[in-house]
Amino acid sequence: MFPTQSTTSMLTRYWKSTLPSSKGLGLLTPTSHCRSTKSISTILTASISNCKKHYVDFEKLSGDIAARFQHGMEEINHYAIDNRYGAPLSKIEEELRELIERPVAIPHEDDLVARLINDPISSRAWRSLITNKFCDRMNTAPASDPQMKAGFRRYMIQDFFYLRRLSTFNAERAVTAQDIKTYTDLADRIRRGVGYALDQLSVLTSQLGVPASVVFQTPLAAVTARYLEFLIEEVKKRNWVLSLVALAPCIQSYFTIADNVAKAGTVDKNSDWYKLFVSQHKAFEQSALKQRALLKANAKLWAPYYPVARIMFITACGFEQLFWNLGLIGLSVNLAADTIPQLDNT
Repeated sequence: MFPTQSTTSMLTRYWKSTLPSSKGLGLLTPTSHCRSTKSISTILTASISNCKKHYVDFEKLSGDIAARFQHGMEEINHYAIDNRYGAPLSKIEEELRELIERPVAIPHEDDLVARLINDPISSRAWRSLITNKFCDRMNTAPASDPQMKAGFRRYMIQDFFYLRRLSTFNAERAVTAQDIKTYTDLADRIRRGVGYALDQLSVLTSQLGVPASVVFQTPLAAVTARYLEFLIEEVKKRNWVLSLVALAPCIQSYFTIADNVAKAGTVDKNSDWYKLFVSQHKAFEQSALKQRALLKANAKLWAPYYPVARIMFITACGFEQLFWNLGLIGLSVNLAADTIPQLDNT
C-alpha cells in the first residue's frame, strides 16, 4: 500500500536491465500515452518511456503514499492524457485551475464528485465512510494498542490482495487484446500494478513486521472479494468515465480522512496509522481535485447516466467502509448496520 524507496529502486533497476530503450522507467513513471499521433513503430517505445505530457505528477506522490491511492491516480492520468478518451488535456487542466483558484460553496452541476458528495441520496454513504468506526478508533488509540495495531495490519494485508487481483485482471484483458496499442497499454499497466503489490508486501514485511508467510496464508476476506468483483464488473460494462466513478470514494476519502484526522489533533503521531496514512495523505488535496477536474471536463459522457453514477458511488462508499471495518474484527463494535452492498446488475 505504501511504497518504499528500496523496493522502487530494485524494480527500476530490473526494468532498466530488461527494457534497454526505457528512460527512467519506474513505479512512479507517468503513463505513456501522450496526446500526440504516433506511428505503430513507436508504440512499444512509447509504452516504456516517460511521457513529456502528464496530468499527475507522480514524483510528488513518491514516498509512503498508499499504493491503492497511486493505482487510482494512475487510472486518472491514463485517461487524461490518452488521446482516445474524452476531453483534451488542456481542457482538463483548465477545469483543475478553476477548482483550485475559484472554489465555490455550491458545486457546479458538471462537478460529478462534488454533486455525489452533496446529493441527499448519496451523501449519507459518503459521511458514513469518512467517519467510519475503525478510523474513529485509530484517531484516539495509543500507538501501543495491540488490537488496533493488529487491525491496521489486517487492513493492509487485504489491500495487498486487492492490488494483486487487479493486476491479474489486466493480464486477463491482455490475453484477449486485438491490437498492439491495447496490448502494450495493458502490459505497461500490469507492470506498474505488480510493482504496487510488491510495494505493499514490502511495507507489510519490513515496516509492519508481518512475515510474508502470514500474508500469503491469510484468507481473502469476503468484502475484498466482493469489492473486486464490483470494480471489475463496472470496468467491463460501463464506459470509461463511469468506471472511474467507482474509484472516487477511495481517492476522495483517503485525503478527506487524513485531513480531518490531522486537523482534529487527537491522533498518536507515533502510531503506524499516523506515520503510514495520515501524515502522507493529508497534503494531497490537489490529487483529489484532479479526479474532480477530469470528470468535470467530461461531463457530457456521464451526465445521461447520473442515476447510475450515484448508485456506483454509494456502492463503492459502502465497500470502502467495510474495508476499513476489517480492522475491527474481534473488537466489541456494533457493525450490524454495515453490510456488504448488493451488486447492481443493471
